[in-house]
Amino acid sequence: MKRIWIFVLLMGVFLGGTAAQADELAATLTAIYAPLDFLRTETSDSFRIRPGQLIVVGAGDTISTGREGRAIIDFNGLFQILLFPQATLSIHEFGFDDGTARFSATLVGRAAQVNAAGTRFSRYQLAAGAFTIDAPAAVFGIWANSDETQYVMVWDGNLGVVGQTQPIPAGSGLRAGDSGLQVVAIPQTDYINPARLEATRASCTAQVKTVDDLNLTVRFGPGSGFSAIGYIRPNQDITLVAINENRNRYRVQRFSGFGWVETGGLILSPDCDRLPVLSNLFSESNEQFLQVEDQELPFLTPFYGPPEENLWFYRTLDEYIPPLS
Repeated sequence: MKRIWIFVLLMGVFLGGTAAQADELAATLTAIYAPLDFLRTETSDSFRIRPGQLIVVGAGDTISTGREGRAIIDFNGLFQILLFPQATLSIHEFGFDDGTARFSATLVGRAAQVNAAGTRFSRYQLAAGAFTIDAPAAVFGIWANSDETQYVMVWDGNLGVVGQTQPIPAGSGLRAGDSGLQVVAIPQTDYINPARLEATRASCTAQVKTVDDLNLTVRFGPGSGFSAIGYIRPNQDITLVAINENRNRYRVQRFSGFGWVETGGLILSPDCDRLPVLSNLFSESNEQFLQVEDQELPFLTPFYGPPEENLWFYRTLDEYIPPLS
């Protein structure tokens, strides 16, 4: 009975993808974490995809990851896209002509793309919030939630964006805010993310010099009552981006997010007296991913670093602590 059920399931996946793929290359979607919602082309009904399940997708299909879901879409080995939680990707076109790929889609939310070596595109258009990408870099990430500041980050290669006269190079981000699109470089970093880009806008540098060379505790908010989320070793340089109303805690950019440290134990640069002032009740909501799989790391490490260096982003079910809101 089990073998019959598996055969029926596989045939349903194959036949369900056939109509969407006529005369087009097929792509495969693998659900990584939490259920996903999938809307097949020319239908009005969506169905759920469970973690570990693989289906064929193509032009006309829409994938939504929901509150916590993640998924990898493999476009015939030419390129792959990792959809983050709360992302929706609508595929308009995917094909292959004379050794070059054709791809068109609309993204709401966050995603990262990795291209296979030698992949070429005759047409590429990814509409994502304020950005329309028409020439994909080898590795890039998109943060295009409609209610937030939006970013494109380039890790490897050059990215073409409609409206930009020059491609966005590796080590740079494109920010869409109140002042329109702004290209910002991230100097001397092992990985690149929106928090590091934001820290270049209003910040100063400091060096950790604690009594007895103790580690400096980083917390979720500007007080000892907030949970610790990490530590900074002595003699390291850090980036300060704000100070609290009591002027006894600094907001610091650390790893892929922000945290708070005591003002004591730091040697400040001269420009640190002009930092913005934030409420004593301010708390962070740094992003965390649960149960990250090895196959996701090529998409995540360029932007969040390796797991051993960013413990507050890479979480397991056993150690998960919800961020303070």
